[in-house]
Amino acid sequence: MDVSLKGLAQEMRENLLEEISNFKKKIYMNGTIINNPKRIKRQYYKKLPPKSKSVTRPGKWGNPFLIVLEDDVYFVKDKSGNYWGNNNEGYKTKELAAKKSVQCFKGYLSAKVMKGELSLSAFDNIDNIACFCKLEETCHADIIIDFVSQYRNGQTFF
Repeated sequence: MDVSLKGLAQEMRENLLEEISNFKKKIYMNGTIINNPKRIKRQYYKKLPPKSKSVTRPGKWGNPFLIVLEDDVYFVKDKSGNYWGNNNEGYKTKELAAKKSVQCFKGYLSAKVMKGELSLSAFDNIDNIACFCKLEETCHADIIIDFVSQYRNGQTFF
């Protein structure tokens, strides 16, 4: 097979896989298709696409649980400086600390929504949720996407 044909076939395959993935993200409800929001990478120098919402710090949707490095150990701290998780021993890797930070955020978001301090209706017409985290990293935006998807489909997340 010609090298250019191989490249074209690979590109077509990737496009098809992306379309299938996007289709799987659509949920049918009452005869209409509801798109779940997707996560995009926020960039300092670029304007967000239409129907996008930034969930970065210091905004109300930003993760208040910070990952800090102290003496070669990662810790999760809140805005008040309180340590969270792992009996204050910290985490060996940033990835483990990020998972704990996101876990803390899930509880925090649940409480805020239940108390009425935050409303998921803020995402009613939003297709993209943007954060500065790399797309392959654990991120609190994934928790927001889960909550919004369940909210849009009339499901409970508590």
